[in-house]
Amino acid sequence: MSMHIENLTPFPCQFTLAFDSAGREMVVVVTKGTYTLPEAPGDACALSPVQRPLHLADEIAEGLGSAILSETDFAPAKPFCDVMVSGPACTPGGEEVKRLLVAAQLGKVKKSFHVLGPRAWQGRMLGVEPSDPKPFSVQEIGYQQAWGGGEQHPRKEDIWDTVETNPAGVGYYPYASKTEGKPLPNTEEIGKPVLDPVGTYVPMAFGPIGRAWLPRRTFAGTYDKVWQDTRMPFPPTDLDPRYFQSAPPDQQIRYPTHGEAFSLVGLSPRGPIHGVLPAPKVTMRFERKTGRMTQRIAQPDTVVFYPSDHQLTITWRTHLKPDRDIFDLSQVVVEAQ
Repeated sequence: MSMHIENLTPFPCQFTLAFDSAGREMVVVVTKGTYTLPEAPGDACALSPVQRPLHLADEIAEGLGSAILSETDFAPAKPFCDVMVSGPACTPGGEEVKRLLVAAQLGKVKKSFHVLGPRAWQGRMLGVEPSDPKPFSVQEIGYQQAWGGGEQHPRKEDIWDTVETNPAGVGYYPYASKTEGKPLPNTEEIGKPVLDPVGTYVPMAFGPIGRAWLPRRTFAGTYDKVWQDTRMPFPPTDLDPRYFQSAPPDQQIRYPTHGEAFSLVGLSPRGPIHGVLPAPKVTMRFERKTGRMTQRIAQPDTVVFYPSDHQLTITWRTHLKPDRDIFDLSQVVVEAQ
């Protein structure tokens, strides 16, 4: 008989299996709560009557080499908390602008950047320059709208020149014989405008970064012949659990367990949003068929804001290594206080 989850919370909850670096089986239990954002300053976040489901797989944007819109919720572990924002930049009341400052803050995560309307490279006396942005009231700001991208060498099909921090982006054209008319990114680092189609810039977005992108892939470990001969299919011994963090490094904090304040600016047509993160204590009690029990406190390791939907989600996770395998366990009791 398989393990049963006794879910005493209002949140969806599921488990999966994973392996540690020694090849030992782990039971990973994940639950995710959905809350509505405050209606006014001083209001509390409220439990949403409709809970967002757990992501069983990655959601990927359309197009070859596209960005990840949302990553599966079933990472085996996250040593830090990812803080992300899903959705477009929005002007208050729908007023059209050419440029907008967006900002998100939770705890020590403080990130802001400029959002610009659609524009393209235009010719000038020597080279190209950005055109004037078109006005907007709503503008997507994912990694596909951020600095990055890449091109295939015009004469060598096996050579690609890519911005490895954001291959899904736009604006980088190292081989284009005619750059004029090609699009620029809609986001820019404050004080560092994109002025050169072969320049070096930081992609600015609030969403997840790809597993094969830099710097994330540096934590993936070594998959060489030694690994193939001695460890496959288990993880390599030098796999760093930071690989499972889907947010960029500047959007990672220690687990928020004390009701940290947050703010969102330029991300909702209602205007700026300020509030305090809910901090329920989520526990998971693993019960064995022998009667022995182990209780764990699940850590909040992923926070995603959905300002356009006026919601946020918090994902809690913990794991247990059974004495032998999952069949040692009869059930897991999940509670929130």
